[in-house]
Amino acid sequence: TPDRELYEAAGLGCCVVTDRSRGGAFEAYADGKEILSYESIRALPGLIAPLLEDPDRRRGFAEAARARTLKEHTLRHRLARLLERCGPGPIIPAPSISPVI
Repeated sequence: TPDRELYEAAGLGCCVVTDRSRGGAFEAYADGKEILSYESIRALPGLIAPLLEDPDRRRGFAEAARARTLKEHTLRHRLARLLERCGPGPIIPAPSISPVI
């Protein structure tokens, strides 16, 4: 899965630019639609310059990533997936409390 920081940045409405080698980002977000990625540091100027010149394009990526985060990647969603993976487990009985006399 992607780093927590990627989810946080996307959820806050940031335009996310990430290294392609970071695993999981592309399972969670669509590259070129919700986030942008680069293969080498040399590619960054060509990727970032158009974003700096076009606030609407930047905003489009940011809004798309935020919408995806709120739709699929909140803590509530992640907890639900975790509970699904765990399956039904034993029910732990409440501790019995005896009155102290």
